[in-house]
Amino acid sequence: MHHAHPAASLGYDMLAYDAMMSKREILGRAAREGWKVALDHDLSHALFRATLVDTRVLLEPIPLAGIDAARV
Repeated sequence: MHHAHPAASLGYDMLAYDAMMSKREILGRAAREGWKVALDHDLSHALFRATLVDTRVLLEPIPLAGIDAARV
């Protein structure tokens, strides 16, 4: 997920540095605590598991087949 990278932001974001720092903190916490992350703009890959690899957070796709969305 390239757009989930902490430095990725919209070109007109007036607080890009603040957004990067917030994203870094949230993604780091998600990886440490084993969160599932939902990205609703791409339904073919809407659910991810945040994992920490070295110093980077990776979002690994979770297959949706057979998952009860109400329990995720």
